[in-house]
Amino acid sequence: MKHIKSWSFLLVLLFCLCACGTGNGTDESQSVSASDETTESTGKQESQKPEDLHTPFYIEGLSADQVVKYFAEVVLDAEYSTGEGNVHVVQKWTAPIRFTISGEATQADRDKLETLFAQLNAVEGFPGIEAAIQPIAANLMLNFYNREDFQTYFGRIVNYEDADGAVEYWYYNETNSIYTATVGYRTDIEQYTRNSVLLEEVINGLGITDTNLREDSITYQGFSQTQELSEIDWLIVRLLYHPDIKCGMDLEQCREVIEKLYY
Repeated sequence: MKHIKSWSFLLVLLFCLCACGTGNGTDESQSVSASDETTESTGKQESQKPEDLHTPFYIEGLSADQVVKYFAEVVLDAEYSTGEGNVHVVQKWTAPIRFTISGEATQADRDKLETLFAQLNAVEGFPGIEAAIQPIAANLMLNFYNREDFQTYFGRIVNYEDADGAVEYWYYNETNSIYTATVGYRTDIEQYTRNSVLLEEVINGLGITDTNLREDSITYQGFSQTQELSEIDWLIVRLLYHPDIKCGMDLEQCREVIEKLYY
């Protein structure tokens, strides 16, 4: 109660007795009352937890500078891209992705990809990914090959090394928007390893390149059998596809947005 003057001791006493005797306050009032009681019993009001002060992007122990450095490593340094534009700016999909699967994909392969696609579709700003109704409408081709055929179709991309998978994507030089990508997977490797390769090549095809900085990353350059995207992998995906990160942005422009979003 605010700004109510006491006209007499008796009037105040009667008011207090009435207030204490009636139990018909609103839920909101009851909630405030419970909070007040807690404060009185402890002698001080509980302070807000530090993690409540951060945005959903924040990862404990990881500074904004570290995030910017890693973002520059895996986003602003395109690996297998075809085009004459500036690879040191943001390149990502802006139109919906329609995929096809060809070759001998196992049910485990399909399940792994389906789970990843559902997770990506929940990312704010992601344009969406789903199976193409007609193959001609696809802009992401996922191809499963034996070792020999993989080398035939993707050997030049991986410098004819004995890679387990690879991706090549194309983007518009004027807008830096990715418009099509082709992924190649080898079928002569065990399923556990394939699970990791399945995720890596799709994530690479979103505009996120390989790295040597973090062994726990799904896009780690060395040999890895990581089965899921790490926390920082998802952070990079969410930052890259956030509406405030635009195609063509350079490092300083990205830094400004990331520092605003991260904390």
